[in-house]
Amino acid sequence: MRLPEQLAEFNRVGTNRLMKPLARWGPNLAVVHHVGRRSGRTFDVPVLLFSAGDRYVIPLPYGKDRDWVRNVVSAGQFSLTHRGHEERVVHPK
Repeated sequence: MRLPEQLAEFNRVGTNRLMKPLARWGPNLAVVHHVGRRSGRTFDVPVLLFSAGDRYVIPLPYGKDRDWVRNVVSAGQFSLTHRGHEERVVHPK
């Protein structure tokens, strides 16, 4: 189920800023670190994270057209901070 765009904007501006510090340590939370396709700037996005064997699954409640999703797919890699540890992830799908 895709969530409304207004909620996405509210979360981007408000909730995400509060969640970033917690997401680095939470059990089903993580922070995705990525580089902008056009700007070259680095960004940090708090996400839900689930393990599926040796892979991670990140739900996309706002769809796959979010900038951060397009950035990590375009780059073919990103880093992820989960439970205080940073990992490099390659070939995201």
